[in-house]
Amino acid sequence: EEENKIAWVPRGHFRLEGERIPLGKVRVQGEGVWYSCLTGKAPMFAMSGQPVFFSDLAISGDTNHRNDNSPDNAFDGNFGDGSVFRNLWIEHLKCGFWTTAGTQNMRLEGCRIRNTMADGLNFCDGSSDSTVEFCHLRNTGDDALATWSPGREKPDRRPCLRNAFLHNRIELPWHANGMAIYGGGDHRVCDNTVTDTVFSGGGLLISSGFESLPFSGKIVVENNTFLRTGGEGYIGEPVGGLWIHSHHSDIDIP
Repeated sequence: EEENKIAWVPRGHFRLEGERIPLGKVRVQGEGVWYSCLTGKAPMFAMSGQPVFFSDLAISGDTNHRNDNSPDNAFDGNFGDGSVFRNLWIEHLKCGFWTTAGTQNMRLEGCRIRNTMADGLNFCDGSSDSTVEFCHLRNTGDDALATWSPGREKPDRRPCLRNAFLHNRIELPWHANGMAIYGGGDHRVCDNTVTDTVFSGGGLLISSGFESLPFSGKIVVENNTFLRTGGEGYIGEPVGGLWIHSHHSDIDIP
């Protein structure tokens, strides 16, 4: 690839039906979410540990069920250091984004994620120093935004650190929470609005569930608005709009 070159997606709908597309270091830009659309059974990208830049296009899949053994997410894997996603519209996939170890300094800005079978975005497995801001998420089938540090019994796993959810609007997650923090440390959840959770979730969950690594540092939660969130939960009793759950272990932040 030549430095500073852009892969241009022109106006139109382009069906992708084969395997996920592996990505190296690349810049992909469309003409806008109303004009440039990747669709079909596999508008999905496998990250390779190199930073990418995506902007100004829509991604609309055909996924209509959830299979946790299949990576049918719009973007999945190690996003490297410094990936940026701006002005995207993603829907009808399992997840919008699922990051893994090696992901650092990722930015998701001004995007729409809707109608997913699972999470809108999950910073997972040591993904750190990454931010979602000024995004709109609606009708997700699991946590709309989550940061998860799995592997309490696996000493080689690293916690997610210093991730941030800022100035986002989340509506109608039909299963689980608007936002969730599972272990890790020094995360920030500020100036978000979450409305109308449907089942088994609140506006924000802070939890040691899913065998998460211990919490550390500070978890800063400020200036969020939770409207009509909480209700019946998987724990066998109602949960609140903001709830803290010592699920698999005690929560002990020094």
